Amino acid sequence: ISNSMSRAISFPSSLSRVYQVLYTTNLPGGDWTTLQSGIISTGGLVTITDANDASSRHYSIKVNRP
Repeated sequence: ISNSMSRAISFPSSLSRVYQVLYTTNLPGGDWTTLQSGIISTGGLVTITDANDASSRHYSIKVNRP
């Protein structure tokens, strides 16, 4: 990715779970926006890339059973 402000987000995952990565630029009390959803885990480390200007973003991981 050519954008120097991009950021890789990595997190450990569990089998049979579906993940959603959200972000906000305003802590506390900011609205959360979905960066990526429907991430189906194979039980290892999951890495996604935020190709936008991620310099002022805060991230949250939401996990669900499929």
